[in-house]
Amino acid sequence: MAGRLLLALGVLAAGALVSADLPGDGVSGALRPFYSQRLTWTDCTDVYPMEQEDVNPRVRCAWVKVPVDYGNPGGATADIYVQRYAAGTGDRLGSLFLNFGGPGVSGTEVYLDRDSSHARLANRYDLVSFDPRGTGANKTPECPGGEELDRFVSDDLDGAGWARRTRSFAQKCRLDSDLALPYLGSVNAARDLDVIRAVLGERKTNYLGYSYGGALGAVYASLFPQRVGRMVLDGGYDPTIPVAEQARTLNAAVRRAYAQYIDDCVSRSCPLGATPAAVRRNIDGLLARLEREPLDVKGRRVTRKRAEDAIFAAFYSPEDRWPLSRALADARAGRGEGLLKLADGLYGYVDGEFTTELASRIAITCADTTARPTAREVEEAVDQAAPLEFFPIEADCLDWPEPATPPLTRVGAPGLPPILVVATTGDPVTPWAWGKDLAAKLGPASLLTYQGEGHTAYGANPCVNRAVDGFLLEGGLPAAATCAAGARS
Repeated sequence: MAGRLLLALGVLAAGALVSADLPGDGVSGALRPFYSQRLTWTDCTDVYPMEQEDVNPRVRCAWVKVPVDYGNPGGATADIYVQRYAAGTGDRLGSLFLNFGGPGVSGTEVYLDRDSSHARLANRYDLVSFDPRGTGANKTPECPGGEELDRFVSDDLDGAGWARRTRSFAQKCRLDSDLALPYLGSVNAARDLDVIRAVLGERKTNYLGYSYGGALGAVYASLFPQRVGRMVLDGGYDPTIPVAEQARTLNAAVRRAYAQYIDDCVSRSCPLGATPAAVRRNIDGLLARLEREPLDVKGRRVTRKRAEDAIFAAFYSPEDRWPLSRALADARAGRGEGLLKLADGLYGYVDGEFTTELASRIAITCADTTARPTAREVEEAVDQAAPLEFFPIEADCLDWPEPATPPLTRVGAPGLPPILVVATTGDPVTPWAWGKDLAAKLGPASLLTYQGEGHTAYGANPCVNRAVDGFLLEGGLPAAATCAAGARS
C-alpha cells in the first residue's frame, strides 16, 4: 500500500452568493448593531498570558461580535478575536488586514511573532489580524485529540481503513460541535472581515493574504468589490476550482518539487546517495521499511505516512530541504526524531500536544464545499493514489455535516480595483498556475511571478518585497511582471 498525505486536498469549493444588497456602511436592520458596535481593547493578556514587561504597548486586542448565521442576524452570535498593531510614526494609511493562511491557523497567534516581517508596512498602517471563525481564540471544533489524533495523522491505511477512520473522526466532531460546524467556512469569514472593517472605521479593506489567506481575500473581493482597497494575494488560489482539477495541478507541482529536492541534495554531497537514482532508491527503500516497521520516538510512531508528510512539509521552504535530507538519513539509521519534527509542523503539534489547527482545517475545508464523497469513492481514491499524491476528491468530508451557508461558485465581480496577485514558479503548495488563473478571474488584477522555490514569496525575496510594499504604501502596481530568485531575506 502506498503511503498517503492526510488531507485529501485542502480545497475550497464554493456557491453563488453575490447579492446586490450585501452590507456596507449603509447597512440597516438586524445587521446594524454588528456594524456599529464599539470595541473594548485590552493588552491581549486575556488570551496570551505574559509578564507585564513583555506586553507591547502598540499591540491591542478585542472581541468583535458577529452573527453565527448572516441569514438570521437576530439569532445566535459568535465572538471573533482581533489583534491590532498600531502604526508607527509615518503618515497613517489606515488598517492593513493580514491573513497568514491555513485554513485553520490562528491569525492572532501567528501575528504576535510577525510584526518585524512587516516593518515598513507597520510604519504607516495599523496591522490588523483576526482569528477566522473556528480557529485560534474563538470557539473551535471539539474533535478527537491526543493519542487518537496522533494515530489519525500517522496510520498507514488502505482505502477501507481510511474511510472508517475518517467517518469516525467526522462523527465525533459532529457530536460535540454540530451547531457550529455548518456555519464555518470562507464566505462567513469574509463577512466577519467586513464587520471588522466597519467597526475599525475603515471605508475600504486593505489586505495582505498568504496562501489560504489569498483564497479568503478572493472570496472577500467577490462578495464586497466596492469595499476592496489595496489588496495583495500571495500564493492565493481560486477556491472554486473543481477538486479533481486542483488535484492534478497540485500533484504535478509536488512531483516537480520532489525532483528538484533530489537534484539539490545530490549537488550538496547528499547523505542519501551520489546520484538522483540512488537517492530515489534509498528513499523508496526507507518508506517501504517504515510501512513494515515504524520507528518509535518516545512512544510516537514514525510510519511511512508520517515520513511522506515530513517530505511534503519540507517543500514549504528551501531552508527545510537540507534538514529533510539529514532526517531521512537519520531514519535510515533508525532515528526518527527529524522526520517527526517536520511532519508535526503540518498538523499543529506544539510543545507535546496538538492544537486545534487540524480539526479547524478540516472543518473549514468541508464547510467550503457541498461535495460529500461516499465511502466507496474514498476507498477507491486512496487505493489508487500514488505516493506523495493528493486525492482528487474531498475524502476528509466523508460524513461531515453539510454547510449551512452556500459556498461561492465563482470568484470575481464587476467594479473590482486592481489587485496584486503574487505566484511562485516552484511553489508546490499553491502552484503558480493557480495564481495565474486567479489573477485572470480578478481582473484587472496584476500577476507578479517570483521565479523561485518555496511557498509564498513576500518576505522571501527583495524584489517581491519592494513590489508589494510599493503597491500597499504608494498604490502603484509593479512595473515588472517577474522577480528572479535571490537571497531570501
